[in-house]
Amino acid sequence: MNYDYFSGMDDDETADLTKDTATGERPTWKMGVNAWGNETHKAGETRGKSWEASGFSDGHRQRAAERERRRSRHSTQTRKLRPLEAKAFATLGLELPASNDDVKRAYKRLLKENHPDLNKGDRACEERLQAVIAAYNTLKAGGYA
Repeated sequence: MNYDYFSGMDDDETADLTKDTATGERPTWKMGVNAWGNETHKAGETRGKSWEASGFSDGHRQRAAERERRRSRHSTQTRKLRPLEAKAFATLGLELPASNDDVKRAYKRLLKENHPDLNKGDRACEERLQAVIAAYNTLKAGGYA
């Protein structure tokens, strides 16, 4: 048996049917056109505005602002330094305000100065190196590096 579902339909009916089945025969709207963006919404002030103006957001701007706030936390210094962080800054020879790059530069410089291979196995240098690494890890955990 040869069954043709579209037999007896003209081209417009066939196009409408294929368009409807592509979306599961559910209603769809163009981007930005729905109950919040057209005249069926009764809120008045938000009528005709985009979804962002209505208070909805995809969160991208909030996430970007949060990242920027975290990056600049050391420069605005919203909280008092913890004792270990203050000791870590002193170990690296830094004072506030110090940028992330300043912390990393001081860390790399002290690593080179106190490396055991450059100091012929001097125990004092090894202990300073361990203190520098611990200080850097403390600042990194606190968001300063």
